[in-house]
Amino acid sequence: MHPEYLYHYTSIQVLALILHTKQLRFNRLDKVDDLQEAKSADLGNLGRFYFVSCWSDSAEESIPLWSMYTPNMAGVRVRLPAAMFRKYTIQPQSDGFIQVTKEIDSPLPYERIVTDQYTVNPTIFNPAMFLRKVEYTNDEATLHPTVKSKEADGIAYAFGEFGIYKRPEWQFQNEWRYILMILPAPLRYKSLPQSQWVEHFVRQIHSGIDSGSLPFEDFYLDLETSVINSIEVVLGPKCTKGDEVIVASLLSKYCTNPSVRPSNLKGSIR
Repeated sequence: MHPEYLYHYTSIQVLALILHTKQLRFNRLDKVDDLQEAKSADLGNLGRFYFVSCWSDSAEESIPLWSMYTPNMAGVRVRLPAAMFRKYTIQPQSDGFIQVTKEIDSPLPYERIVTDQYTVNPTIFNPAMFLRKVEYTNDEATLHPTVKSKEADGIAYAFGEFGIYKRPEWQFQNEWRYILMILPAPLRYKSLPQSQWVEHFVRQIHSGIDSGSLPFEDFYLDLETSVINSIEVVLGPKCTKGDEVIVASLLSKYCTNPSVRPSNLKGSIR
């Protein structure tokens, strides 16, 4: 079950971008701080095709998260509802890979899911696959899974099990992730049956050539306006009066009903 709210530690500059653009940045998995996450056991660096936005479900402030993800603990902690993204309606359709049998809500419009440069894995339509709780383990086979397997009716790919496991040393993060898998198999291949389409993508991975890469290193999703309007912000333990003025000005400009307060740790950390 998903939490009602999630928490994100970041800089005041990033807060300004979130409020101004009403978008959230997804970082490529092989660019995150855990250097061991990106590799699968059989298909190499799959992390370059996964894009994540990382949050914590802990309402209690975290000194390690303040220290790691805000500049000198002078950033902010943002609280947003887990259902934070704008909803787009996808009409029933079938184009060979994306099968939509009934009208559904999606955090991306269809024209950003299937394009002439990439295709977003349709697991984005499944809330249970889009937002995942990170699990912590020392099991190497889980941390670096074998994605490809043989089944009675052919080859299967467990792409959904990638990017959701970390070592126990990271457990303090209490992490949840929004996960997008974006494949460098563009619109011109969409008429292929799904099995052939995925095999084409896997051949690109093994080839190591540029055609197996994406034309961007981060990706953006739109936030609901109502979510921005009611954002909750906690000021970092070491925020100055000037920082407070900047954050107050941003919230006044972009939000109708924001909440802001100082950190419970203010004055207790040198």
